[in-house]
Amino acid sequence: CMLSFTSVSADASKKGRAAGAILGDAGKVEKWLSGGKGGDMFKTVADLSNIAQEGRKFYSRVSANKEKLEKGEISQDEFTSKVVKDAVRGGISVAAKAIGARVVEHVCPIPILGEVAGDIIGEKVGEVVGNYVTGEDSD
Repeated sequence: CMLSFTSVSADASKKGRAAGAILGDAGKVEKWLSGGKGGDMFKTVADLSNIAQEGRKFYSRVSANKEKLEKGEISQDEFTSKVVKDAVRGGISVAAKAIGARVVEHVCPIPILGEVAGDIIGEKVGEVVGNYVTGEDSD
C-alpha cells in the first residue's frame, strides 16, 4: 500500500477550508447574537414575549375581577379601578423589563446573558414600582 502525500495534503486543505468556514459561521452567529440583525431580532422577540406575558396576566386579573363583579362581590367602580390599576402595573412592568434588559446588557457583555439578567432585574423593579404606584400588593 502506497501513501500519496498529494491526497493527504489535498484532504488537509479541504479540512482546513471546512474548519475556516465553521469558525467563520461561528463568528457570524456571535455577531448575530450580540447586536447584529439577529441580536435586534432577539431583543424584539424578547420584548414581544414580555408584552404577551403581561397581557396574559392582565387578562387573568380582569377575568377574576369580572367574575367577582358578576357575583356582586365588587361594584362597577371597584371593577373599573382594578382594571386601570392592573393596566398601569402591566405597562410599568413591560417598560421596566425592556429598560433593565438594555441597561444590564451593556454592563454584562456576554451575548443574551446580559439581556436575560436585565429582564429579570427589570421585572422585579417593575413589580415594586407598579405596586407602589397603584397601592396594590403583588399577585
